[in-house]
Amino acid sequence: MENFAAPARAIVAEMTAAAAADPSRAVAFQGAPGANSHIAALEAFPDGLPLPCFDFADAIEAVRDFRADCAIIPIENSLHGRVADMHFLLPESGLVITGEHFLAIRYALRGPARCRACARR
Repeated sequence: MENFAAPARAIVAEMTAAAAADPSRAVAFQGAPGANSHIAALEAFPDGLPLPCFDFADAIEAVRDFRADCAIIPIENSLHGRVADMHFLLPESGLVITGEHFLAIRYALRGPARCRACARR
Protein backbone atom coordinates (compact mmCIF):
# COMPACT_ATOMS: atom_id res chain seq x y z
CA MET A 1 0.00 0.00 0.00
CA GLU A 2 2.93 2.34 0.59
CA ASN A 3 3.55 2.27 -3.17
CA PHE A 4 0.37 4.25 -3.78
CA ALA A 5 0.41 8.04 -3.64
CA ALA A 6 -0.19 9.38 -0.13
CA PRO A 7 -3.65 10.86 -0.87
CA ALA A 8 -4.90 7.46 -2.11
CA ARG A 9 -3.58 5.33 0.76
CA ALA A 10 -6.58 5.72 3.08
CA ILE A 11 -8.99 4.78 0.28
CA VAL A 12 -6.79 1.83 -0.75
CA ALA A 13 -6.68 0.64 2.87
CA GLU A 14 -10.47 0.83 3.14
CA MET A 15 -10.99 -1.04 -0.13
CA THR A 16 -8.40 -3.67 0.83
CA ALA A 17 -10.08 -4.26 4.19
CA ALA A 18 -13.49 -4.68 2.55
CA ALA A 19 -12.08 -7.16 0.03
CA ALA A 20 -10.26 -9.08 2.80
CA ALA A 21 -13.53 -9.43 4.70
CA ASP A 22 -15.19 -11.11 1.70
CA PRO A 23 -12.56 -12.39 -0.77
CA SER A 24 -15.18 -14.34 -2.74
CA ARG A 25 -16.50 -10.95 -3.96
CA ALA A 26 -13.08 -9.30 -4.39
CA VAL A 27 -12.01 -8.23 -7.86
CA ALA A 28 -8.32 -7.37 -8.15
CA PHE A 29 -7.31 -4.59 -10.54
CA GLN A 30 -4.09 -2.77 -11.30
CA GLY A 31 -4.08 0.88 -10.35
CA ALA A 32 -5.32 3.37 -7.82
CA PRO A 33 -8.95 4.08 -6.96
CA GLY A 34 -10.55 5.92 -9.86
CA ALA A 35 -8.24 4.38 -12.47
CA ASN A 36 -9.75 3.00 -15.67
CA SER A 37 -9.38 -0.57 -14.38
CA HIS A 38 -11.24 0.38 -11.19
CA ILE A 39 -14.11 1.74 -13.29
CA ALA A 40 -14.07 -1.44 -15.42
CA ALA A 41 -14.21 -3.59 -12.25
CA LEU A 42 -17.26 -1.66 -11.01
CA GLU A 43 -19.01 -1.99 -14.37
CA ALA A 44 -18.19 -5.67 -14.94
CA PHE A 45 -18.81 -6.77 -11.34
CA PRO A 46 -21.41 -4.42 -9.81
CA ASP A 47 -21.64 -6.57 -6.67
CA GLY A 48 -17.88 -7.03 -6.43
CA LEU A 49 -15.43 -5.47 -4.01
CA PRO A 50 -12.64 -3.81 -6.01
CA LEU A 51 -9.17 -4.60 -4.68
CA PRO A 52 -6.54 -2.08 -5.85
CA CYS A 53 -3.15 -3.58 -6.68
CA PHE A 54 -0.05 -1.56 -7.44
CA ASP A 55 0.94 -3.50 -10.56
CA PHE A 56 -0.27 -6.34 -12.78
CA ALA A 57 1.82 -8.94 -10.96
CA ASP A 58 0.19 -7.91 -7.66
CA ALA A 59 -3.29 -8.33 -9.17
CA ILE A 60 -2.38 -11.82 -10.39
CA GLU A 61 -0.94 -12.74 -6.98
CA ALA A 62 -4.13 -11.56 -5.27
CA VAL A 63 -6.06 -14.19 -7.22
CA ARG A 64 -3.43 -16.88 -6.78
CA ASP A 65 -3.32 -16.20 -3.01
CA PHE A 66 -7.15 -16.30 -2.79
CA ARG A 67 -7.36 -12.66 -1.67
CA ALA A 68 -9.56 -12.08 -4.73
CA ASP A 69 -11.92 -14.31 -6.66
CA CYS A 70 -10.84 -12.83 -9.98
CA ALA A 71 -8.95 -9.95 -11.57
CA ILE A 72 -9.90 -7.54 -14.30
CA ILE A 73 -6.80 -6.72 -16.29
CA PRO A 74 -6.41 -4.94 -19.63
CA ILE A 75 -5.04 -7.08 -22.43
CA GLU A 76 -5.47 -4.51 -25.17
CA ASN A 77 -5.94 -0.76 -25.28
CA SER A 78 -7.71 0.68 -28.31
CA LEU A 79 -5.67 3.89 -28.03
CA HIS A 80 -2.22 2.34 -27.49
CA GLY A 81 -2.45 -1.29 -28.63
CA ARG A 82 -1.66 -4.41 -26.63
CA VAL A 83 -0.67 -4.26 -22.98
CA ALA A 84 2.73 -5.92 -23.32
CA ASP A 85 3.21 -6.73 -19.62
CA MET A 86 0.14 -8.95 -19.62
CA HIS A 87 1.27 -10.88 -22.68
CA PHE A 88 4.33 -11.92 -20.64
CA LEU A 89 2.67 -12.35 -17.22
CA LEU A 90 -0.57 -14.14 -18.10
CA PRO A 91 0.87 -17.32 -19.67
CA GLU A 92 3.05 -17.92 -16.60
CA SER A 93 0.36 -17.02 -14.06
CA GLY A 94 -1.69 -20.19 -14.19
CA LEU A 95 -4.81 -18.03 -14.60
CA VAL A 96 -7.15 -18.14 -17.57
CA ILE A 97 -9.32 -15.56 -19.27
CA THR A 98 -12.96 -16.20 -18.39
CA GLY A 99 -14.64 -13.17 -19.91
CA GLU A 100 -14.19 -9.76 -21.38
CA HIS A 101 -15.40 -6.25 -20.70
CA PHE A 102 -15.11 -3.26 -22.99
CA LEU A 103 -14.65 0.11 -21.33
CA ALA A 104 -15.04 3.20 -23.45
CA ILE A 105 -12.41 5.71 -22.40
CA ARG A 106 -12.84 9.36 -23.17
CA TYR A 107 -10.25 11.78 -21.91
CA ALA A 108 -11.03 15.45 -21.57
CA LEU A 109 -8.94 18.28 -20.18
CA ARG A 110 -10.38 21.54 -19.12
CA GLY A 111 -8.73 24.77 -18.20
CA PRO A 112 -9.22 28.49 -18.42
CA ALA A 113 -9.35 29.95 -21.92
CA ARG A 114 -6.33 32.05 -21.05
CA CYS A 115 -4.29 31.17 -18.01
CA ARG A 116 -2.08 33.64 -16.14
CA ALA A 117 1.11 31.84 -17.18
CA CYS A 118 0.11 32.13 -20.84
CA ALA A 119 -0.74 35.80 -20.44
CA ARG A 120 2.88 36.55 -19.37
CA ARG A 121 4.30 35.30 -22.66
